[in-house]
Amino acid sequence: MTSSQAALSFISIPSFSPSASPELDEIFQSFRDRIFIPDSLSPQHRHLVYRPKNKTVLTNERGVTVAISEDEEVRLQPQDHSDRPNKQVVFVNIPKLLAETNDDTAWRNTLPFVQGLNRSKVKIPRLFPVRVIRAATKAGKSRHIIRLFEQPDTTGWGLQQHSLVSAFFRGSHDRAVDAGFRGAETDAVARDVEQVARLLERQDHRNGLHKIRNSTEKAVDSRLSIIVMSVLLEMAAATALNQHGAKDVDGKVASYLTKTLMLAENGIEDGTSTFIWCDEGGKNQIGQHQERSTLRILQTALGMAAKVDGLPDSQQQEAFDSCVKAVEKRLEDLDNDLKKRFEERATPELNFEA
Repeated sequence: MTSSQAALSFISIPSFSPSASPELDEIFQSFRDRIFIPDSLSPQHRHLVYRPKNKTVLTNERGVTVAISEDEEVRLQPQDHSDRPNKQVVFVNIPKLLAETNDDTAWRNTLPFVQGLNRSKVKIPRLFPVRVIRAATKAGKSRHIIRLFEQPDTTGWGLQQHSLVSAFFRGSHDRAVDAGFRGAETDAVARDVEQVARLLERQDHRNGLHKIRNSTEKAVDSRLSIIVMSVLLEMAAATALNQHGAKDVDGKVASYLTKTLMLAENGIEDGTSTFIWCDEGGKNQIGQHQERSTLRILQTALGMAAKVDGLPDSQQQEAFDSCVKAVEKRLEDLDNDLKKRFEERATPELNFEA
């Protein structure tokens, strides 16, 4: 390298704003310096960075700088692949650190961070996005997750990945429960879930083209998810009860109730519903826990809808009553199964051998 500055067409490298969480700032910056920038370099510059024999070229007084934007140049430094952040630790810590901060700047940094992960093809743990979503919905930071959903081409967070959708709607439900389905928090949750429902209609979320790197999750149409429709129903009912004197002024409650009853028409009572999607191995204990959680949210949604004037209407009444009974029966069976497992675990094995 004879020139101290290398010409390079500008590439999109995430930048992060200083936040109130120095731990998160350090993590994000380390990914930028150790992964995002090196991965965006030309092959020639990557050889300079990673080959030990080039160390003197980079560390001499002149060095090598690269323009990564109109306003920023970086001086290349010798690196080793072992210097990269410990992703196993970092992906556990990030959701915890986000949960501990109320700083919107820290939360805004998640968008460029996820975009950087996607561009650099970083393999991430399956539960990392779910944990970030849970932290956001619990902290009232759902809008920052919605920004990730709005740009699936750069984030990989396409909504055909039901684990993302389920985490968002379950977390939104929990947030509304904590608020007693009243007040400004509930109004915000109602707006958030409606916004994501509109995103579910977009073709780029339905064609399955954009997904998280190394994800093996099967693409589904999340509009047909009982958890999605149940939360939309309960939040529409909450809006009617809180703001419109129990009147379904825009017809949303009736519409969501009709769709919910259609999805729940078959398979609820015996646990074979096509539209309750759980993790793989859905009949294991984790799958049963998810099914139980979904059914309790459905139960809440039906109960809230019934408080709205005129609902269920005469055309919905029979299906409504049938659904309520099926949910109660399935929850009873799941609870009995759980109780039986606990009893079996608590009963010591008797050894009759002499």
